[in-house]
Amino acid sequence: MTVTPESNHRDKVGYLFGYPIAHSLSPLFHQTVFDSLGLNWSQSLLESLDIPQFLELIRRPQCFGRHATV
Repeated sequence: MTVTPESNHRDKVGYLFGYPIAHSLSPLFHQTVFDSLGLNWSQSLLESLDIPQFLELIRRPQCFGRHATV
């Protein structure tokens, strides 16, 4: 199992999932938008191919951008 980014201090969290994705600027871009809107949200890199872990994470109520039937 991959290490899950810490997110307990956030109201909502999203994950950018895949491998390789360490080069992605998406979390920085999204954090800038969230901060400018006053949202206590984050998007974290989840550099992994562990699909069961990803599916478990997106089912959590704290996760935004999830689909209820996933």
